[in-house]
Amino acid sequence: VNKENASKLWKIIQEAGDYLMG
Repeated sequence: VNKENASKLWKIIQEAGDYLMG
């Protein structure tokens, strides 16, 4: 996995987590 994709993936995960936590 290259850094750019990992960065995008991490951002998606953080946004999803933020949404789930309310």
